[in-house]
Amino acid sequence: PVDVTDDEVRALVEATRGGVALLRGDATAAARALADAVSLVESGHRPWRLSAFAAVRAEAFALTGDASGARASLVQARTALRPNDPMAKSALLRVTEYALQKLTAQLSVGVH
Repeated sequence: PVDVTDDEVRALVEATRGGVALLRGDATAAARALADAVSLVESGHRPWRLSAFAAVRAEAFALTGDASGARASLVQARTALRPNDPMAKSALLRVTEYALQKLTAQLSVGVH
C-alpha cells in the first residue's frame, strides 16, 4: 500500500487531482489542489517538482480569472525551473502562452 501520509506522495496525489480537475473543466478545484501540491513541495520534498506544479497552477488561476495568481505562479515556476527538466520547461512554455491568451481575452472583454 501507498503511504498517503508522506508529504511527497500527498503532493503527487494533489497534483494529479488538480490535473484531473482541469481536464474536467473545474478550474477552481484544480487551483485548490495544485496550491496544496505546491505547498507540500515547498516544504522541502522534491523541490524540482515545484516548477511543473506551479506552471499548471498558473493555468488553473488563469481559467478562474485570477490574473495575479496566474502571474505569481508563472514567476514561481520560472524561478524554480531547472535546466535539466525538459518536462517542466515544456509545461511552463505551454501554460505561459495559454495563460497569456486567456488573460488577454478576459481583459479585452472588459474594455468594450
